[in-house]
Amino acid sequence: MNLRSKISPTLRMARDLGMPASAEPVAYLTAYCRRLIDRWVHDFTPRSLRELLDTVAAKIGVMIEEVHDDRDLIEISHRYLSQGEGTFARITAELDQRTFALAIRLRRSRNGCTHVAVIDCRGSKYARRWFSMWHEIVHLMLNPQLELDFRRTTAESKDPVEAMIDKIAGELAFYPPMYDSPLLSSGRPSMADLETHRKLLSPEASREAAYATAVSRISRPALFLVAGLALKASEQRALDSRRFPAVPPTPQLRVLRTAGSENAKAAGLFVPHHYRVPPSSIIYRLFHEEIDSSSDGIYREVENLDQWIDSTGRSLPSLPIVVETTRNGTQVVFAIITTIEPQ
Repeated sequence: MNLRSKISPTLRMARDLGMPASAEPVAYLTAYCRRLIDRWVHDFTPRSLRELLDTVAAKIGVMIEEVHDDRDLIEISHRYLSQGEGTFARITAELDQRTFALAIRLRRSRNGCTHVAVIDCRGSKYARRWFSMWHEIVHLMLNPQLELDFRRTTAESKDPVEAMIDKIAGELAFYPPMYDSPLLSSGRPSMADLETHRKLLSPEASREAAYATAVSRISRPALFLVAGLALKASEQRALDSRRFPAVPPTPQLRVLRTAGSENAKAAGLFVPHHYRVPPSSIIYRLFHEEIDSSSDGIYREVENLDQWIDSTGRSLPSLPIVVETTRNGTQVVFAIITTIEPQ
């Protein structure tokens, strides 16, 4: 085995793109992609995030095909097969339930493009389509030739390169110079502000991804939270290992995801992953339909973080907060939590 084969793929990719010995690979590769996009934004001045995506796709030579139903998939397959691209005979079978996207190298370039990214937008994958597009774009920015003529992006991939690509795609999908907005820079951010911001700047992105990114860039302490029914981590591990208890555990309303502003944790605004939502919270009462409906579907209450108690009886620190929450379908609720400024 030669020395190069022992190097991690992420480190090898960064070194191939000129990383100095003292740099950290993921940070270097993120900055590398950002420099390319900064240059293209300067040269082509896209006016929206969608125009930015189209500009970057054109520069790296990839055509993006979106599959919204089975008819789209069949049409795309037949269209490229008629042009002599035999690999497209595989896509109807390969784009299965656990696959988000396919990247295919063309036998003959078309309109300056050497690759096609086929993005699955069917069903629940529709919410991820914006991220899936950027994931495939980042792959080609970092490895223009691809290592294979055909590549799948799947839901359960644990590959460290895929994790790194996810991280960079998450940054570029909401390119900061075009996504940051005065709308969120003054006063207390609200759910209405987050939705207006999303519709204005990233209508193709999912609400969850857009809200989480916006909150992470707010200047004041703020926390975006997604809650839904889930088991405790230990219960889920037992279930996964088929060690079923005599009485099956009941899923509880828990924190599935959080995204905080840079100064949220320093201000004491932090809720651990999988923490159980307290019945006294407006989040719990909205999920279980224990409150009257509102005209805009948004609910707001003043609470205290010490209402949140873990299974051992320990509570989070006392901190007055404002909680604003809304449903996202029937399975989860979104909430934005902000601190109350002292008078």
